Amino acid sequence: MLLGIAFAANIGGIGTLVGSPPNAIAAANTDLGFADWLMIGVPLVILRLPLMEFALRLSLRPQLTGRVQPVGEPLRWGRAQWLMLLVLFAMALTEVASNTASAALLIPLFIGLAPQIDSMAIAMLVALATSCAFLLPVATPPNAIIFGSGQVPQGAMLRSGLWVSAAILPLLFALAALLDARAGGVANAGGSLAGVIWHH
Repeated sequence: MLLGIAFAANIGGIGTLVGSPPNAIAAANTDLGFADWLMIGVPLVILRLPLMEFALRLSLRPQLTGRVQPVGEPLRWGRAQWLMLLVLFAMALTEVASNTASAALLIPLFIGLAPQIDSMAIAMLVALATSCAFLLPVATPPNAIIFGSGQVPQGAMLRSGLWVSAAILPLLFALAALLDARAGGVANAGGSLAGVIWHH
């Protein structure tokens, strides 16, 4: 099962331009856009996943006798939950990549993929989340400068950064919920999201 998860994640990364770093590198050196990549990547994923499962069954010959019973009610996601997921994804990506590059990649991508969610809310949350990178020197210039001083070991930055990230994440989640609620008010009353936020 664990091999299946790992291999499926590898194959699934082929599907979109941002699914795997090599995809973005290839697109940066060609004229391929996000939609162009989807036209190639998604069919490859659809073809490769069954082949991967078949190959794993042949090599491992699992004894599948149990049944998985669903527990509880199915999860229903609203816009606020999707915004929180975007925050988590942006924070995770920016820990291993430049926050500037992460924002430049994610903001137009998420706005294009989620037209039903207010674009200003997406842009603001992704920008804030990508600036909340505290774990590794590579994430932001201040991290790199402090680490380059030789006074802060990477382990200390990682430990401290985990605590800071854990403290800030609930605030970003609360902001996601607020922006979603305010965006709903804008949709009902008309006007701009920024105006609704600052005048309430």
